[in-house]
Amino acid sequence: MAWTPKSNRVQMLFELQPPNATAIDFIWFVHNLHQELKRKLIVVWDQLSAHRKTARVLEKLGANIKDVY
Repeated sequence: MAWTPKSNRVQMLFELQPPNATAIDFIWFVHNLHQELKRKLIVVWDQLSAHRKTARVLEKLGANIKDVY
């Protein structure tokens, strides 16, 4: 879901992934999402190992990653 506070607009954005999706699949998803929305993102995900690896890779690429527990 994408929510724009200023206009109070909600969008549902998704991409079908294979059952064994890897960090590379999620990196491309976040990249495509960022290109679509053209703004900063707050991504909330669970502790799936591919999600954790995605966060590490994105951080190495310069993304501002904050862990919230």
